[in-house]
Amino acid sequence: MNEVCVKNYAKRLHAKYCITLPVDLDDLASKYAILEYTPIPMDVDGVCTDLKVKGKKARIYVNNEMPPKRQRFTLAHEIGHVIIPWHTGTIFDSTGISESDCSVEYWEMEGEANWFATELLMPEEWLRSLVDTSLENIAKLHQKVVDKANVSHIAACFRLIQFLPKGYVFVAVDSNFCVKYSGKSVETIAPTLAQGTQLDKKKHYTYSLKWDVLETPSIAYLWIHLPTEIELPHSHDCCDWRTRLQSIFNSLELESSHQKKMTQQLNGVLGFANSVVKQGDITKEKLYGACLQRLEPKENLALLRNHSDFSDFLVAKVNDLVSK
Repeated sequence: MNEVCVKNYAKRLHAKYCITLPVDLDDLASKYAILEYTPIPMDVDGVCTDLKVKGKKARIYVNNEMPPKRQRFTLAHEIGHVIIPWHTGTIFDSTGISESDCSVEYWEMEGEANWFATELLMPEEWLRSLVDTSLENIAKLHQKVVDKANVSHIAACFRLIQFLPKGYVFVAVDSNFCVKYSGKSVETIAPTLAQGTQLDKKKHYTYSLKWDVLETPSIAYLWIHLPTEIELPHSHDCCDWRTRLQSIFNSLELESSHQKKMTQQLNGVLGFANSVVKQGDITKEKLYGACLQRLEPKENLALLRNHSDFSDFLVAKVNDLVSK
């Protein structure tokens, strides 16, 4: 699949027809196909027939029993099938089809049509200009994308996160604060939360700079701004990190096998943080922040992380890593 190539087809349509937002999809579809809204059984969102058939105009069928904004994305998706040159024949776009039911070729075409639809509905140039204009409140920016592009909140959310700078995470939760979706901007070090996790502000992203919240009837979208640097706490401890870590293990009365396993896990987390930060201009503050962000969600290391002397250990470790 060629994502750039497929998105360029959508960009060319915008340029050719001077398209404004929200995109008039019915008008655009009518230029290339016969469009019909109709009930379709078996959870099928849409169907394209007669694709690239000589002497026939393609036909697009959209399931009008689906929610309106889902119908819009479906139609943009179907237009993609019509426009992308190598999509041929008849294609059923169904929410009820599993990967085991279809060929690799089918899923490749579906991915390409989704890329096309996303670029058509929420153009990259427009999104970049919005992000460049203001990052004061990402929740308000999110709602602006929804309103202007006439797309669903979740579609706008996944599109917007692609253009935010390093240090942004979103978490979509239900009324019980159970995570439904989560994502992060490019190069953000902190991990996302797994689906089904119970969000707790006292234990998740505790080092964050700001939380912006967008409430919808069923889902709350939490936009979290994370620091790229965190100031190291002052430490009076003059011990090296190895001595401090062993002291922590001794106070926890851990068996040697458990100590070895936790040390390996800890080194893996800190080593990853160090390798990421080293790709740029490394400072103690950047490395300390990266270590905290990678350590926080590691439940297997909670016993160490919650120890009163762990902060002294981490400061000593960061100083050692930066000095090398």
